[in-house]
Amino acid sequence: MKCKVCPNEEMEFKKMDVHFWKEGKLVMVENVMGYECPSCGERVFDEETTANILKTLKTKRAKRFIKTPVYSL
Repeated sequence: MKCKVCPNEEMEFKKMDVHFWKEGKLVMVENVMGYECPSCGERVFDEETTANILKTLKTKRAKRFIKTPVYSL
């Protein structure tokens, strides 16, 4: 699959962690399969994966919690 942001780059299909903001909190979904551009970092997921991510965020409990440092400029 070609990246729509960097048309000359081939995207890699791989497992990754995806980060979202949910109710003002940063959350992470682990082990998501999708395409990522090695040049610009653009990520693309198919419809089924996107539906699974949304379902996970709505119905599952967090597996664990981590502390995240926050910086300000």
